[in-house]
Amino acid sequence: VTGVGAGGRAKGKGGGKGKGKEAGDLRGGKSAGEIPAERISGGKKQSEWPAVAVAASGATWVAFVEWNGKDSDRVMVARRPKGGKPAAAVCLDDGGWDHYWPAVGVVGETAVVVWSGQKDGNFDLHWALVGPDGKASEPKRLTDTPQTDFHARIVPAGPDALLLVYQSFREGQSDIFARRFAGATWGEEVRISDSPQNDWQPDVAIDKLGSAWISWDSYDRGNYDVFLRRFDAKGLGPVIPITSEPTAQYHSSVAVDGGGRVWVAWDDGGLNWGKDLSTS
Repeated sequence: VTGVGAGGRAKGKGGGKGKGKEAGDLRGGKSAGEIPAERISGGKKQSEWPAVAVAASGATWVAFVEWNGKDSDRVMVARRPKGGKPAAAVCLDDGGWDHYWPAVGVVGETAVVVWSGQKDGNFDLHWALVGPDGKASEPKRLTDTPQTDFHARIVPAGPDALLLVYQSFREGQSDIFARRFAGATWGEEVRISDSPQNDWQPDVAIDKLGSAWISWDSYDRGNYDVFLRRFDAKGLGPVIPITSEPTAQYHSSVAVDGGGRVWVAWDDGGLNWGKDLSTS
């Protein structure tokens, strides 16, 4: 895990020289404790890939993928009012049979759900709205590219607005993109990563000034490293290398604390992790 200061520069283990970075290995850390859990899915069918968001009222929205036990799965969304019990989950039926890892955000008291669904052998992003009464809009396709779009994440991005980040393959190579949701419509997509190599699995957090901090891992330097970039009304900031070791770093997560420091956490693998070293 590492922290990047407001100046956006990193130093120490895993990053280039500069001010404002703290790095640490959490393997010796202690658990903060345990809290009671509550089942959201029905419990009789396999459910996975959960995502959660909380409305201003305190209501909690959870999206997940549920297997039908036979030959397909579906995207489900459940709402739990503050202090209450979860309502029955609502199915978002896009007509497909194969789905992956939804994301959920809240505008007012309405959930905005985005997921990756397969049709005709290709995964595209789809989306729908779900009101507090459990009524869902008809799912619509958000992306329409000839290759896979997935790994969607959503965060609040101002009054009645959200920011979506996702991974998309274009012409055999993947990049990270972002789109803003406001006024019940989606804006144009913006390419966040600029490497000619594959960029993977973004995460995003918003600071108190409204800037989005987007992390991802990339094969840009011949092994998997973690990168960070600011995105706001002024445009894109520089790409910040968070790690630069010969081992692999991936599956990043990003958060911003009350002091404006950006924290990035990741998995660390060994040498040659994720590489194809076959000779065939």
